[in-house]
Order: sequence, then structure tokens, then C-alpha cells
Amino acid sequence: MPVLLTVFAIVILLLVLGGCGEKKSFAPPVPTPAQTAPKSTSLSRSETQQRLKQLATAPAPTSLNHGAMCYDSAGPALVSQYLCPKCGNKSVYPLPADGRTSPEVGALTWELQACKRQVGELKDIELDESQFCKKCSPNVTAPKLVLVVRYEDRAEPHRAEGVTHQDLAIVQEFLSGKTKHMGEQGRETALKDYLKRLQFLLGIEIDK
Repeated sequence: MPVLLTVFAIVILLLVLGGCGEKKSFAPPVPTPAQTAPKSTSLSRSETQQRLKQLATAPAPTSLNHGAMCYDSAGPALVSQYLCPKCGNKSVYPLPADGRTSPEVGALTWELQACKRQVGELKDIELDESQFCKKCSPNVTAPKLVLVVRYEDRAEPHRAEGVTHQDLAIVQEFLSGKTKHMGEQGRETALKDYLKRLQFLLGIEIDK
């Protein structure tokens, strides 16, 4: 009898030790409906209009960073070349005879690359640079960068000519829900100050 009790105790001990060594599996948490619902990435014209109205009526932020007060300015470019990604033609824009930087040279020298980087972060918004190709746009005498905004609730895209990297910055800030614009040297201004420009860029007017 003592032998049977000893054997029984050993069996129980082995079962307990074996159970402690087992790996427990945990089922992954079930995502909530808010987590599984796809995020809306397309621009809605009606929703954008409502957001512009909210920006117009909201108080401007009072805590603004004035940024640095000094910076080095780059000298004027002597010539700018544009290589068309569609036809491969090279268009040359020389510096005007008076030595001043023309809008075309300035756009190709400072604006184009900055605008390309910024527009790549925006959904349903494109940059049309075709006016700078003298072969694709032979009748254009004053080429400009064009912002193309596509809305899911509007058939035709909106086009805004003469955009700059600052224009794309305020569009990006507005669509991100920000209330401040970050300018050069870290200087902050109220995004509300650019309300009229935003209406032009986005092709939406709001009631005054």
C-alpha cells in the first residue's frame, strides 16, 4: 500500500510539472469596428468646404513662434533648364537681360523640386508642370506650375495656376487639421490668415 501511494504521488507530481512547462497560447485581440473600418483618403469637396468654414470662424492661435531673424539668401540663377518627363525635350530659360530673376527661372530653380516633394504627400492632389515644356506647350509664353485637385464628389478636377511651395505647405497643413503655418526659419503664422489663398487653391468659396 505505501508503494502504491508513492507511485501515485510521483505520477501526480510529473503531471503538475508537465503542465507548468506547457506554452500557453493567447488569441490576438479582436479589433473593434473603429479599428477595422477603412480610413477615408479621398477628398470630398463638401467636407472640405465645411472645414474651410470652420477655419474662418475659429479664433486664430495666439501662441506663435517668430522664428529666426537672419538668413542667407541665395544669388540669382543664371539659367534654368527643364527636362520634360513626358516627351524628353529640354527647354532652356535664361536670366533676363536686366539681371533680375524671371518667374520662370525662379520656379524651376527653387519651386519645382520643393513642390514635387510636398505634393507627393497629398492624396488626390497633383502638380502639372507641362507648361514649362516648350514642345508640349508651344503657345505658353509665361509658364506656371499648376495645382490639380480631384474631388470624389466633383466630376472635373480643379486647377490653380501659379502655385508655390508655400501654397502646397498651407494646403497640407489645412488638410492635416493644423491651425498654424510653419514658414521660413521656423516662423509661425495663423493658418486663418491664408484663408483666401486656400479657397483659390482648393477651388472652393465659402460664405462671408
